[in-house]
Amino acid sequence: MATRILYVAALLAVLLDPARAPGEPTAFRSFDITASRFQYEPARLEVSEGDAVRLTLRSTDTTHGFGIKELKVEAVIPKGGEPVTVEFVADQPGTFEFFCTEYCGAGHRNMTGTLVVVPRPVAPTPPPSPSSVQTAGGGREAKSASASASPASRPRAASGSPGGGHQAIGAIGN
Repeated sequence: MATRILYVAALLAVLLDPARAPGEPTAFRSFDITASRFQYEPARLEVSEGDAVRLTLRSTDTTHGFGIKELKVEAVIPKGGEPVTVEFVADQPGTFEFFCTEYCGAGHRNMTGTLVVVPRPVAPTPPPSPSSVQTAGGGREAKSASASASPASRPRAASGSPGGGHQAIGAIGN
């Protein structure tokens, strides 16, 4: 039941992702993981922050589990090779340990792996164009070389304020 709730929550997060264009299909980063005493293959996964991740988990021997505590991911992998699919969104950067959540023998505590979530690069914000500079009154003000050199266009000390505060350009005038 908890796996279904997690699946629905992850799916909603992916579908409601504001960075995705409307109508754009959800692309999953998919991995096939084999669990066997006392290891996962592969034992290291790498995705980008914000990626929707789909794991197809299979056991080659006994019942195992799969968990990533910080991302609230958990699944039971039944013996017999029946695949179990887990989907989630890697919504935070970092290195996270995944581990077996079902006791599987003497080496159980060593059955771990690593999920690396690489931060997405932040796109630089372009500087505002001169035609889009807003004045304090909400209107647009075109800048010219002569206007920027004018003493009236520079901030000045507010009268009557201790310490000489500044007024915004465009709010000057009585």
